[in-house]
Amino acid sequence: MFSQSSMNTEKSTKQVRCVNCGANNRLDPSKLAKSFQPVCGRCQKPLQLSTSPTSSAHPITITDANFSTVVEKSNLPVLNKLS
Repeated sequence: MFSQSSMNTEKSTKQVRCVNCGANNRLDPSKLAKSFQPVCGRCQKPLQLSTSPTSSAHPITITDANFSTVVEKSNLPVLNKLS
């Protein structure tokens, strides 16, 4: 069972997906306010933080390895450009 303090910490974090490896990363807003540059916990690349919902919109290469994570679990529409 979770303690009250751990539940409060969980609610105050922001989740950001790494554009390099697809890992979900939890960020502490208090560190972001101090101009802290977060890095991905898996690949150690800097995380891209967007200030607007459309600023991070870019094409993503879909592979067999990331299909389930990117397409099936997306809460956004998925567009496919056929060449």
